[in-house]
Amino acid sequence: TSTPRPAPRATRHAPRATRHAPIWQVIEGQFWMSPVSSVWLFGGAALVELPEMVRNRAWTIPAAHPLHFCLAASLGFCVNMAAFLVIKSAGSVMLKVLGTARNAGLVVFGAMVLGEAVTPVELLGYALSLTAFGAYNYFRLYDI
Repeated sequence: TSTPRPAPRATRHAPRATRHAPIWQVIEGQFWMSPVSSVWLFGGAALVELPEMVRNRAWTIPAAHPLHFCLAASLGFCVNMAAFLVIKSAGSVMLKVLGTARNAGLVVFGAMVLGEAVTPVELLGYALSLTAFGAYNYFRLYDI
């Protein structure tokens, strides 16, 4: 006679898709993306900006203002986390919509509050791009 096979052991962990809360998935995404992004950004900056930085001793600026640079790095981290959370919860198109709205708001703020000049060509370009982007989102929303 054959002996019965033992029942499979229960795993200690839930499946990967349900194991973490969304914020942990975002942090894990940052964990994997940050080193790659850093290598490419530092490499590009070294090729383009390093000779002038060394010539002008600009590398001493972060040492002279460590709190400003730590704050800037923290804000950059928060922006990246927010972008990942928006993509995770609402999708990449919503991130693009928010970015376009932010840019348009910045132009309007600069023109109305700061008194910056906006030429008719710039105004037409922004109006055209916002209209096209709005139409794209409308057609995508209604599957037209």
